Amino acid sequence: MLVAILLINILDWRNIAVNDSALSFWNDVSLQLFLVMSLMNLQILSWLQTAGPLLMILGIQTLCAGLFTYFVVFWAAGRDYDASVICAGFAGMVLGAMPVGMANMTTITHRYGPSPKALLVIPLLGACCMDIANAVVIQLFLMLSP
Repeated sequence: MLVAILLINILDWRNIAVNDSALSFWNDVSLQLFLVMSLMNLQILSWLQTAGPLLMILGIQTLCAGLFTYFVVFWAAGRDYDASVICAGFAGMVLGAMPVGMANMTTITHRYGPSPKALLVIPLLGACCMDIANAVVIQLFLMLSP
């Protein structure tokens, strides 16, 4: 991701045109491949023992994420169309992963129109900040264990 950010900035600085439709196509293909590979690796039958507690945790997480998305994110983002798209991306990130949030936003923007603010804010905050912070926190917890 950092390479992509660096590359797009260098191309922009050198005034090299990038075909947006081709870039969007490969973005969609990559996202769909990631989602398919993630779903193919799920071993649902091994989860049968813990289905009850997992469903309860999932329900509570979904409720909390929905309430936080509406009462905090939607209101903080401005209560407009861009805020709705940001909420869709945020909900996908919280309940899944960054690619799920991007898939949510892509679906909404294909149907109702573009939202440049949302497509800038969510990837930057989600992918860069959240993923980097997540890697640091995991490493810190791994250092704590004997």
